[in-house]
Amino acid sequence: MASNTADVSVARAGDAALLRGIGFWALAASVINNTIGGGIFALPGTMAASMGAAAPLAFVLGALVFVPIALCFSAAGSRIHATGGPYSYVTAAFGEFPGFVIAAVLWISNVTADGGIAAALADQAQHLSPMFSQTLPRALLVTAVFAILCVLNARGVRIGARAVMGFATVKLLPLVLLATVGFFYVHPVNLHVAALPGPTAVGSSMVAVIFAYAGMETALMPSGEVHDPSRVVPRATMTAIALVVLIYIGLQVVAQGLLGHALAGNTAPLAAAAGAISPVLYPLFLVTAIVSQ
Repeated sequence: MASNTADVSVARAGDAALLRGIGFWALAASVINNTIGGGIFALPGTMAASMGAAAPLAFVLGALVFVPIALCFSAAGSRIHATGGPYSYVTAAFGEFPGFVIAAVLWISNVTADGGIAAALADQAQHLSPMFSQTLPRALLVTAVFAILCVLNARGVRIGARAVMGFATVKLLPLVLLATVGFFYVHPVNLHVAALPGPTAVGSSMVAVIFAYAGMETALMPSGEVHDPSRVVPRATMTAIALVVLIYIGLQVVAQGLLGHALAGNTAPLAAAAGAISPVLYPLFLVTAIVSQ
């Protein structure tokens, strides 16, 4: 146990030169940004295809599974004030080799997830312009987005934190408006669950939902730059997770209530749901989907 404590002390000493410029709102925005990505703009169609009208229940069940996990991350982040997120937590508790394994798995999952998110970004963009269905324009778009993100990160933590809060605002406002205003346009008959889905459908849907809720582990990696992490980390993470769960459930209900059977398999379901309220909102949600990647 003494060696583990020493490991944490070394990590803290290495973080001493970092600027603790991430406060409550910046960390909460980072958790939201890492959790609500471009997948939310396609996920309702996927969930409806496997779960039918019972799809909102999958998000409720997923929250019951994920919230205890989030509580563990929140507790660890409030006690270990070192950069590295899950790597630092596992290293402090179990030693260097388990920490290395977690870091390797986390790196692989983030790289592969980035590839999937980049593909989703290009898929959403081609709804705005058929040009992005071609290989070269898709590659240029993805390259430009990653270049911009690299520049923002290189400029420092304060600029990065402001950028994260800006992206979160641009992303959340349309989603929250759709989830709230959309309730007034919902057709209750579209939410009627005629029969509960089978175990296979529920299992595959739960995998998708847990993946959708994940992301806070990435947001906690720069913990060495969080101001007063003992207080900020638990408050910001749990506030963000609660908001994320409500948004996911609300959007699934609204999309299902507006589109009915047309929701299943739709590749741009939120844009289609917004377009069902007003045609003007369709391109707005396509743009939001691109920014949200």
